[in-house]
Amino acid sequence: MRIAHIVVGLVIASPVFAQPADQAPPAPSSEEPKPPSVEPAPAPAAPVPATAASVAAPAVTPATDVAVEEPAAFAASGFALEVKLESGQTLIDNNFALPTMQAGIFLGHHSDPLTIGVGFELGSITDSHSESNGMGGSTNTSQTITTVLVMPGIRFRLVRSSDRRTELLGQLDAGVGATFMSTTPSMGSDPPSTHRLRLQGGPAIRHWIGRSFAVGGTAGIRYDRQSRTTDNGSGSFTSEMTLSNTGIFGSLQITAVF
Repeated sequence: MRIAHIVVGLVIASPVFAQPADQAPPAPSSEEPKPPSVEPAPAPAAPVPATAASVAAPAVTPATDVAVEEPAAFAASGFALEVKLESGQTLIDNNFALPTMQAGIFLGHHSDPLTIGVGFELGSITDSHSESNGMGGSTNTSQTITTVLVMPGIRFRLVRSSDRRTELLGQLDAGVGATFMSTTPSMGSDPPSTHRLRLQGGPAIRHWIGRSFAVGGTAGIRYDRQSRTTDNGSGSFTSEMTLSNTGIFGSLQITAVF
């Protein structure tokens, strides 16, 4: 028992359980706190010269099917007036044809691809003769041939220039009409009128100076057919004459669109 009291006393007196009574707290340090150290930033790397292998090719955007709107036609659309001067031939008989110059007009509607309308032609030829009668005098005679034609037609575009001003056209016309003959001085009744049929066509060029004004020309093939019926006045005898001719014609045109 005594030995147990001695062991307990030794344990209590050991430094582990001892608490110094007057132990003072540690004195504050007089040294100022040092700022945190900052490491210097690394120097930038020197640029490396570009080489052909290191240069990347520009990105190519794949083409897409985008509908591109065709620009509007240069010429205006609307009522069309065409004034023309044509050269050709007028048949007198089966063996004789006279070169002629005929003026005409064409009225219709013009849109971007084509012009449709009807033409009117009017031509007149006068043939004069003077004969001596052997008595110091002379006899003068003249014969006038007047032609009227009504010709529906079409002008359609084949190709045109990139600026849309100059066009290559196709032109087709088909007409019917009549030819009237008169003689001076009159020798009784004038000959009967002649019925006419005309077909013509060919390429044409038209250039638009402005949106509503163009000039052009045509050269093509023309077929003319004339027929006339005569009788002896009493109806007992009737004869019919038919003339036909195929030739080249030319035309100069001025077109205005309103």
